[in-house]
Amino acid sequence: MAGAGLSLRHKGLLALLALVALMALLFSLVLAYRTSIEQDFDRLERARNAGLMAAELAQTQAMALSEIGSQLGSAQAAPDVAPIERLLSRLAEQTTALDGSGLGAAPDDSALQRARRDWLQQPDRTGLLALRAQLEAGVEALGRQGAVRDEIAARQVAQVHERGHAVAVTLATSAALGVALVGAAVVFFFARLSADIGRLGSRAHAVVAGDRQPARTIDRNDELGDLGHAIDTMVAALAAGEQALEMERRRRFHGEKMASIGALAAGVLHEIGNPIAAIDGLAGAMRDERDRGALRFDNAICDPGHILVETARLRDITRRIAELAATPSHDERLLSLNELVRNALLLAQFDPRMKDVRIESELDPHLPAVLGVEDLLLQLVLDLLVHAADAARAPTGRASLIIVKTSRIGSLLHMTVADNGFGMKADTLARALDPRFDTRSAGNAAHLGLPMCVHIARRHDGGLRIESTPGAGSTVTLSLPVSGAPS
Repeated sequence: MAGAGLSLRHKGLLALLALVALMALLFSLVLAYRTSIEQDFDRLERARNAGLMAAELAQTQAMALSEIGSQLGSAQAAPDVAPIERLLSRLAEQTTALDGSGLGAAPDDSALQRARRDWLQQPDRTGLLALRAQLEAGVEALGRQGAVRDEIAARQVAQVHERGHAVAVTLATSAALGVALVGAAVVFFFARLSADIGRLGSRAHAVVAGDRQPARTIDRNDELGDLGHAIDTMVAALAAGEQALEMERRRRFHGEKMASIGALAAGVLHEIGNPIAAIDGLAGAMRDERDRGALRFDNAICDPGHILVETARLRDITRRIAELAATPSHDERLLSLNELVRNALLLAQFDPRMKDVRIESELDPHLPAVLGVEDLLLQLVLDLLVHAADAARAPTGRASLIIVKTSRIGSLLHMTVADNGFGMKADTLARALDPRFDTRSAGNAAHLGLPMCVHIARRHDGGLRIESTPGAGSTVTLSLPVSGAPS
């Protein structure tokens, strides 16, 4: 589980909710702007309608003035009342409609109506003149009101533009800030996610390369943190398993080494017997010479140098046995690859698994030292010899032979162990270094196998390569860096 923190799914939902909240905010601003715009357009529409009604009123006033002017200019003694009355009635209706619409105030027509009544009671030229005067006054008043309405309409249009600009700026600013905030949160989230994934990848590569140091890969409380914790737990389990495997490997190798020393001890009896017999013969001859009174050191039989040669052989044998039986050290130090090979050959000489297998060695005497753990490299060389002996005893019709060579190429020392066995098929060769694949025969399962040899070689910054030809044998090449040379 992801602990007390938010999971990646919950963080994604939060980001989605933030986007939804931003969209809701922008939508509410748009709705508010729409309501305000509708109100402004309603006011503009009322102003337009008022202007239309005022224009109709002005048109009627103009028609009435024209009719009055026409009758005043005619030669008729009595004016024609009917057309003027129709126009004045329409004018009264339009004035009442304009007042009742609430769109604007019509000019005061009370004086006009009095002049109308007076003219109807006495329809003469004097009444027409008075009526025309009132109509002209109404035209002037209507003109002034029209100018006021135009000014108000212009202010309303300007307000609509200003409000539209303000709302547009508000929407743009809100959208920009919202997108910036959400974008910053998303960028920060994915940047951290990418960095943590990169750390997990680096940690995984380090684990593959052999890093087993305990560490907390990432500090998160979500699924990615769980993955990092799982990797850390896996590394700890791998370290514990490898430590247990190393202890088991040391125990098994030490047991194998002691078994080899036991076999060596039986063979050493024969090796020690030869110099002891020589020393015994020389001592007996010297005693006989002494008993005859003819003991002379210039006599070849009584030469102490023979005894010293044989005792030197004894010291060399006992030294090698003491070195092999000593408690192994797991500290790195400068080693001679040739000396490691010689010690391994000494152990192999008396190993029953090497019975009927001839070993030839071609060691380069000018090899520099290598830096390594003596016990591990000795185990590696001995294991390669046992593996080669196992392969060389395959039924090929040839005498079993192993050839061990050492050489230097550039900054690497090479040791090759070649056998004349049956060799490996292509599929076997491809899986020979796989820890899950075992190339050992049932009777030789005591040695640790090629994958462990690869592990030891890589621990010393070296490598192991196998070449094999079916029917002709196999060659295993161990490469180790020269001490002081880059690996």
